[in-house]
Amino acid sequence: MEEVDERVLRVGPRFINELENNWINKAYLMRDSGLIWSVKECLFKNIGGGGILFKEHLNVEAPHLFSSHNGTGMASYDGPQGKNLQISI
Repeated sequence: MEEVDERVLRVGPRFINELENNWINKAYLMRDSGLIWSVKECLFKNIGGGGILFKEHLNVEAPHLFSSHNGTGMASYDGPQGKNLQISI
């Protein structure tokens, strides 16, 4: 586990897709970008890596936040591994 910092903002354009850009709260850009990165990294590791493009194959839907540190959401994978995977977060 690692702490989210400004690096996530620098690399965000490489892993945040249009769907996610539409729900990111610009006032909480680092928090939301870090959430997307963390969820996609979990999906990547769960699937087994190899040939997965974070921006194209992994999608994080807008979360339902109960507080700044608590909520639920959905993420999905649709890519070359042949598995369609949805998880609740």
